[in-house]
Amino acid sequence: EDEGEDEGEDEDESEGENGETIPDKILIEVEGERGERWSGFTSSNMSDLKTTITLRIVANSVVVNYVVNTTGQFLTDDERQFWMREAQALEAFISGGDLVTVFSDESVRASQARREFITRGLWIAAIAFVLVFVAGIILTRV
Repeated sequence: EDEGEDEGEDEDESEGENGETIPDKILIEVEGERGERWSGFTSSNMSDLKTTITLRIVANSVVVNYVVNTTGQFLTDDERQFWMREAQALEAFISGGDLVTVFSDESVRASQARREFITRGLWIAAIAFVLVFVAGIILTRV
């Protein structure tokens, strides 16, 4: 009896860089990057964040791994959902569906979030100005 492994038939698995289990027999591996390193401090658009996407095609499956640099972000559930929608669109495309982009929806969401942030900031600044002005009047009369 040969207890050794037959060449080409081992189905061992290994651990990827983020702990995911991937088969050893990778047929194709493609890696891409997008975004800028420090965009987490300047953008509310999740597609602008520095992201490394690795796609591995093995014998009968596809493994997609996202690594997103969220430094400088306080993420909401809506923002986290961007990557889920993107992964679902990729899965549908790989399964033979149409290519659907989620970037325009993310741009709209980010623009709305930016407008709300600016509006809230302007209101806070206006209230602070009024309070300081009123406090100044009161202090000059005392």
